[in-house]
Amino acid sequence: MLRYVVLIACTGACQFSPSSAAGLPDSAVDSPLEAGDVVPWLDPWTHRKSITLLASQIEAPDDGALTAFPVLISVTDAALGAIASADGSDLVFTAADAITPLERELESYSSGQLVAWVKIPSLSATIDTKIYVYYGNANAPASSPELVWTEKYVAVYHLHQDPGPGTAGDIRDATANHRDGTAEPGMEPANSMAGQIGRALELDGVTDFIDVPAVTDMGNAFTISVWMNLANVGQIRSLLSNSSDGSNTDGFRFFVNTNGMADRRIRFETGNGGASDSAVTGANAITSGQWAHVVAIVDRGQSTATIVVNGAIANAGDLSIRNDFQTTSDFELGRMESNNQFAGLLDEIEVASTTRPLQWIQTAFNNQSAPASFHVFGAEETK
Repeated sequence: MLRYVVLIACTGACQFSPSSAAGLPDSAVDSPLEAGDVVPWLDPWTHRKSITLLASQIEAPDDGALTAFPVLISVTDAALGAIASADGSDLVFTAADAITPLERELESYSSGQLVAWVKIPSLSATIDTKIYVYYGNANAPASSPELVWTEKYVAVYHLHQDPGPGTAGDIRDATANHRDGTAEPGMEPANSMAGQIGRALELDGVTDFIDVPAVTDMGNAFTISVWMNLANVGQIRSLLSNSSDGSNTDGFRFFVNTNGMADRRIRFETGNGGASDSAVTGANAITSGQWAHVVAIVDRGQSTATIVVNGAIANAGDLSIRNDFQTTSDFELGRMESNNQFAGLLDEIEVASTTRPLQWIQTAFNNQSAPASFHVFGAEETK
């Protein structure tokens, strides 16, 4: 049975959004296609592929679904390279009905090599989720990254921009908050390296860091996630901090290694300027020279910080932090306001004003660590 067939004719640049669902009635958005239904086509695009997001890779509370989840779509596909526009601007994504647009951010595209983020309204942990990617339309609408990162995101740094020579605001925040960062003036294009997801920034452990001057209130509940690849070094190496270094933290500091050591412990430290306390993992929580997904889930009201490494809780025996630390301040990536620069590679730093459930973190790790195991592309279809 054919439920809806929609033709969208565009002259000039098309503009659409999931909120309007391209003029479809609500029933078309809410009702999935059934076996035997003819799948509609989003005109005037000429080519498409289905993408299946595998439920086996998704965790959700009570085996339900994650809502408004940004899924990484990362693939090198010769069919895309042959048809899509050179900059990938004609790539759009739809829901399973093949016509309801999904918000997207194109992080990078070149000759069929795609890195994009697509906001999935409901990502089931029990049933595979199908979406479509369309390509072959010179008048496709521009993407809107800020509409992807809406689920209480404070700031998102993909770190794929050229950091040199440290011009203000060059390190972009993908959210609507525009908490853009500035690379240390001595950084240069050579600091941009292949990363865990597209490009990453290599920091030298001496002078390199990213300053985010916007005063930000993290609130009483927040989550920080970072992809890190630590060089084989000792001493404290900062990931993200709103406090300077020194014996008495005045705010919070998220870092690796104990002072003067190379024990590879991950710490989330808070303090009021006179006393401090740290949630800390055991030794060797990460391995030098390897990518690791490191997350701090901070509950100021409960005086706890849960540290998750590669999808698993790593500090079950030491969660305690102080609850009287300042949360409103500027912050830095890769440095503690004045010292303890990170040495190695940093990629995909995300900050949210909520305590993400562990299942959200696990799904993000599964998706970002091995995209090819998370999504499956179907055969190319043509109009």
